[in-house]
Amino acid sequence: MARRKSLIKIPFFKVKINSKTVFNILGFIGVALSFLLFLSFVWFIQTNEEGGALLSQINEILVLNFGGVSIFIPFIVLLISAHFFNSKK
Repeated sequence: MARRKSLIKIPFFKVKINSKTVFNILGFIGVALSFLLFLSFVWFIQTNEEGGALLSQINEILVLNFGGVSIFIPFIVLLISAHFFNSKK
């Protein structure tokens, strides 16, 4: 008998999704978040006072919480999201 692939049931919906699909979706969300965080640093460096309010707020929150190490946060998020693409389970 063939082994069945593990399926994840989503509550309140009658849908069963393969677990590898869920990990791929989380990986893409992580890549997008990493790109947004990196863009907030680049945007903050290039503009003086006017610019993207959301990106500057994201940058201020990162710098306030993590200090000088905050420049590495986008790369860490990218590495974690790459792990979701490589997971076998």
